[in-house]
Amino acid sequence: MTSKNDYELVFQEQFKKWENQVDDIMHKVEHANPEMKADLNGQLEEIHLLRQKARANKQALEDADDNAWEHLKDDIEALWEKIETAFEKLKD
Repeated sequence: MTSKNDYELVFQEQFKKWENQVDDIMHKVEHANPEMKADLNGQLEEIHLLRQKARANKQALEDADDNAWEHLKDDIEALWEKIETAFEKLKD
């Protein structure tokens, strides 16, 4: 079983990974044709909204006591999966 502290560390690392991915995509946007820019910007907006939700989940995790945080894991992991899927779409 993962401790709350360990889970928070994983969450922090995941956010760093996403930030790096966004930076890479922004580099692509700078060099893309106008049509591709519009598509990439739309997908980035989706990722931005999902990351905002993830930040709210992160705050809820930090605020949760050691017993209650386990109930947040399913929602957090489902959201992570959505974000990862959104990033995968950008790679295509």
